Amino acid sequence: MWAQVKVPLITAKKEDWAASGSGAPGANGMASTVPGGTDMPSSVEEDRKHLTEAVIVRIMKSRKTMEHNPLIVEVTKHLQNRFAPTPQLIKQRIEKLIEREYLERDQEDWKVYRYLA
Repeated sequence: MWAQVKVPLITAKKEDWAASGSGAPGANGMASTVPGGTDMPSSVEEDRKHLTEAVIVRIMKSRKTMEHNPLIVEVTKHLQNRFAPTPQLIKQRIEKLIEREYLERDQEDWKVYRYLA
């Protein structure tokens, strides 16, 4: 009755996509270019953003306050089994969480983030 659905979090190479018969990635506007030089479907990119934000919130919820560099290391450690996040991606997600008032910067030390309950 229930079918298992696998969500691809690791990108396939262009040759693999062409060999699978789906055409070139980006031919239908569904792929984006990542700074690393690889093409990735936008759905995978969105899933990675949400997953990164969820890990950041989970870590900050347990720690309450944390400096920038240890947070980057901790998030990378948590996500390494799924994909290798870049520090730029993590920083962007932190900034978005600050905008949405999940996190705030400490007034005295701007390298420290504080979780807002």
